[in-house]
Amino acid sequence: MKTIIIIVLLTFIAASGFTMFFTGTFKSKDPAEQLPGEDGDTSAEIAGDVQEEKTNTQEDPNTHAPVNSEAKTARHSAQIAEQEKKLAALRSEIASLTTAQAAIARTQQFQDLAKVYSSMKPDSAASILAELEDDLAMRIMKGMNTKTAGKIMEALATSNPSYAAKLSKLIADS
Repeated sequence: MKTIIIIVLLTFIAASGFTMFFTGTFKSKDPAEQLPGEDGDTSAEIAGDVQEEKTNTQEDPNTHAPVNSEAKTARHSAQIAEQEKKLAALRSEIASLTTAQAAIARTQQFQDLAKVYSSMKPDSAASILAELEDDLAMRIMKGMNTKTAGKIMEALATSNPSYAAKLSKLIADS
């Protein structure tokens, strides 16, 4: 269930980020792009602004490009840099959620193994646990209820007392 929730969250975050990026939602409203009268200007101020804007956006007779294209380029570069920072933050968040999802899945695997070993006869479970890596055996034992784990440890102590002691120490230290 936790895995499904994390997958849904990751999908939602990624979809939101991509949607916002491609639709321009990240774009901040620049006062130069604001329509006259949007901020409560009087008609005299609007007329003055329009006249000033006409003088600021004269075209170069050779290229027919706006004279202030460097300013626009700088503004667009700043917007791109801002978007790249936001995208990097989203990627970092996705990476951390993916790591968390993997940890949850791994924990679920240990719990499933603990259920399997709990359903086995103590002697059989003890003999298999003795052959596993120490860390894996410790995690399986920690996932069991104490009564079942005790029976398996008793069987393990009968067949391999030094390993039972080592496993007990690992469980206590974790």
